[in-house]
Amino acid sequence: MSLSEESFCATMDGFLTHMIQGKSVESEEVKTQLLSLSEAMGVARLEYSSTITVSDNTVTENKVIVDNKDYDEQRAFKKEEEMGAGKKTLFAAYPYKSQPDWDQAQLRRINLISAVICLSEKLKAAKETENELLCYDPVLDMKNLTFLRKKMEEVVSSKRQHLYDAVFFNLRSFNSVNRMVGFAKGTEIMKRYIKMIEEKFDSDEWICHVGGDNFAAFFKKNNEKYVKTCLEGVALNLDDEAKERVLVGARAGYCDDLTACKSSVDIMEKIAVSCNIARNAKLPIVYFDEQLDRRLAQQANVENMFPDAVDKNEFTAYYQPKVLLDNNTLCGAEALCRWVHDGKHLPPASFIPIFEKSNLICDLDFYMLEAVCRDIRRWIDSGKEVVRISVNISRRHLANIDLLDKIVAIIDKYNVPHEYIEIEVTENATDVNFDVLKDLVRGLNEKGIVASVDDFGAGYSSVNLVKEIPWNSVKLDKSFLPSGKFDDDINFVILRHIVSMFQEMGVKCVAEGLETSNQILMLKGMGCHYAQGYYFDRPLPVIDFEKRLDNKQYNLPD
Repeated sequence: MSLSEESFCATMDGFLTHMIQGKSVESEEVKTQLLSLSEAMGVARLEYSSTITVSDNTVTENKVIVDNKDYDEQRAFKKEEEMGAGKKTLFAAYPYKSQPDWDQAQLRRINLISAVICLSEKLKAAKETENELLCYDPVLDMKNLTFLRKKMEEVVSSKRQHLYDAVFFNLRSFNSVNRMVGFAKGTEIMKRYIKMIEEKFDSDEWICHVGGDNFAAFFKKNNEKYVKTCLEGVALNLDDEAKERVLVGARAGYCDDLTACKSSVDIMEKIAVSCNIARNAKLPIVYFDEQLDRRLAQQANVENMFPDAVDKNEFTAYYQPKVLLDNNTLCGAEALCRWVHDGKHLPPASFIPIFEKSNLICDLDFYMLEAVCRDIRRWIDSGKEVVRISVNISRRHLANIDLLDKIVAIIDKYNVPHEYIEIEVTENATDVNFDVLKDLVRGLNEKGIVASVDDFGAGYSSVNLVKEIPWNSVKLDKSFLPSGKFDDDINFVILRHIVSMFQEMGVKCVAEGLETSNQILMLKGMGCHYAQGYYFDRPLPVIDFEKRLDNKQYNLPD
């Protein structure tokens, strides 16, 4: 078939356009155009081959685009292009046996076609390399989350997800391993642990590095028992020569029913949320099931209710008195949040832990501080003799560099004397930056605001917590209170020494959770002069607490 110059140029233009658009040489449109161009140029056979060499192993793939059997192999036009990374492409065009040699114009056109095809292959190879890099974690020499999600999507699209389990896991206390053996050797131990899990997987099961000490796996149900055994913990040698071993295990979120999942996002959400719960609760494995799904939905509902509850002033302050044991008189109180929704009191345990997982707790803390300041201002204006009120501040606030200014601004907004406010910071706030906490407490002291540790002893108390930070007061956790005979109780010994230590440091001790007269006698004998608990009062609504302000004396049995 012969083409006019105009038709040839139009066909060549179409070929170039398709190649620029990323069409494959093997697509029907391009093959049709190349067939017309080849016949016009007297090309009997058109082919190209891709060769990949890895570790002295060479694999060649030949692709024939135009194939007429009557071609002359001796007069072929050939062009080779290096693609990089051990790859190269060879383009070849063969004339008919019966035709004369190509003239210069034909050779230029053939050379143009070969250059375009080689360039297309080079771009294709670069794209493949890019995709491989996007799916690869060079640190651990394994696939990453992008790769795993692609594989999840393939399984879901073929409706085979019911055959699989999925897990998201965080290596348990692996920072301790890194500190013990160093980061480089720790990384090698991590790689060996992951390869140990992966060695049981077939080609259609995968594990990936999510980031840091976090991993995810997607595997057939027959491997469930093996994977869980590995997650529980296995002992690995520090290296090939060392006799010492280290225990490597994980906290994991697990889902064994993926039937309803419609995408990789659905799968990842289930296992990531479950893993987060496992980490916070320090559990080995948390399973995503209908019960957990309902609980998460309930949590989301509580979070969604928060803005409207604030607008409607559904949160209110209850005050639990603090008592001076020397004369059984009211000397202060702790403001506790209560939520009244549709006329019903919601238990604090049903919303405080949920808010603490997000910055909603910060909004609630400031809301409560404002409520307390409004009440104090009203009491002062009405002539009541006011006592210091303590307000809880979540550790989440400590990331806010403007926290001190915000606290002071709220107090000053209501013109409340600073000595009437005490800021309580929970002991576990010390897992944030220590210097940040120290600066906050010093700043409060400079402003004349009392700072105290709440629930001291509930966690793993550090001596630095009380040695380095200038607290005014420490509230002892109720777990220290002896439950049986005081003299025989280890808690009695610990509590006595803690009270003595704080007395010598000049820090006020407040015992919380008091329920019996014997506990009061014990505390007074130790020299602990301040207490809070149901023995004196439960948390009181503001109207009842105002009555207590008018009558601070507790008439207690001898």
